[in-house]
Amino acid sequence: MSSRLWLTLRSQVSLIEKTYITFAYDPLGNYSRENLLNAASYLLLIHAELETYIEGCVRRAIRASEKGWTKNRRTCRPLVASCLFSSKSATPDKHSTKDELGGFVTSALKNAEAKLSGNHGIKEHNIIPLLHVIGFPVEKADPILIAELDAIGSIRGDHAHNSARQHFAARFDPFAIKSKIEGALKLLEKFDVEFSIYYQNQFGK
Repeated sequence: MSSRLWLTLRSQVSLIEKTYITFAYDPLGNYSRENLLNAASYLLLIHAELETYIEGCVRRAIRASEKGWTKNRRTCRPLVASCLFSSKSATPDKHSTKDELGGFVTSALKNAEAKLSGNHGIKEHNIIPLLHVIGFPVEKADPILIAELDAIGSIRGDHAHNSARQHFAARFDPFAIKSKIEGALKLLEKFDVEFSIYYQNQFGK
């Protein structure tokens, strides 16, 4: 079963595609300036939606962990992972009336949220730390998906830091980009199923 985050992603991707890819494929690559600018806009917006989806998955797990801990001190793999990868690691060596463990967990969850808020991209070095911080078994993540998202992130970076004039001069293939995004989405759909199962195993819903 697809998650709400995935359904939202698909809906947004469809809307963006219909809005910006309104021209036909040209085997000779003779696209107008308007076509190329629309294709660049398509890429930038799709990248933002992919980033929003991935961050949404991670944020969902962090907040469910926080809720379970706050209500009844419930532990789970995402919570343990957040604590493990937290920057606060010193063990108190003096007696205190404070709930040191509770304070540590609260701090760790805040650090996880901060890591998420500080994310800016879908490249491998962006995605892997986020999955680690919620304990998702990264070794089971499809390496092809990670590579495809990394490639899209790199292409997006090239376009995001170029002027419109440079887009026109580059004469890139809009449909090659569209095909790469479609391929990544197929792989990401499988990830959504895997992540949904992981989430249900940890939180039961």
